[in-house]
Amino acid sequence: MERFGLIHNNKSQCFEKIRKRLYSSPNVYIIGEAQHLDAFLDIIPKRTMLDYLLIETPVKINEQLYAQLKILRKRQANTEIILFGPDCNVKTLLTLLKSGITGYIIIENNDDFFMDLLTRKESLFFSPEILKKLVHHHQPSVHEESNTVEKLTPRQLDILKLLADGQTYENIATILNISLNGVKFHLKAIYSKFEVENRIQAIKYFENNFSDFLS
Repeated sequence: MERFGLIHNNKSQCFEKIRKRLYSSPNVYIIGEAQHLDAFLDIIPKRTMLDYLLIETPVKINEQLYAQLKILRKRQANTEIILFGPDCNVKTLLTLLKSGITGYIIIENNDDFFMDLLTRKESLFFSPEILKKLVHHHQPSVHEESNTVEKLTPRQLDILKLLADGQTYENIATILNISLNGVKFHLKAIYSKFEVENRIQAIKYFENNFSDFLS
């Protein structure tokens, strides 16, 4: 059973529908709810670990939210912290990621979009519009090249090699000294470049086309 926490500030229609669907699911246990992040930090015991924490953002994202998210991340090291809010710029997204979130869903997306992501184990919890901004921001500037591997960043190449060696996401994060969310983010970019949908397909594509890089 997956353990959830819910923080809902604005009572949007999308978030409320997701909340009702989670409560009706036999595989979900809602551990706690609050209207504000600081209140949630007060009611949840420090040793209580969540699988997912869904947060409806305040109308204005500010420094206080960043600070609260950092505290929350320290307490919930392995929790998927997913924000639901309005579209925002890359600078805000990067600051939120540094503060500890692992996903951002534009609140205008319907509840089916998120629930579908929830059932897909390798999905990143980002709206397409948000992910496009982040990928574009991190995309290296390169000329068109005939060999796809030349478009990979050194970090993405390292991740592919470790995946081909059978390493887990957690081990890759430890070996490369990056966050688990960072591993998932790079993988999403790799999938896009290889035009594949999951890590199995990515490994097969890499092994079949770029075996020289595995030595």
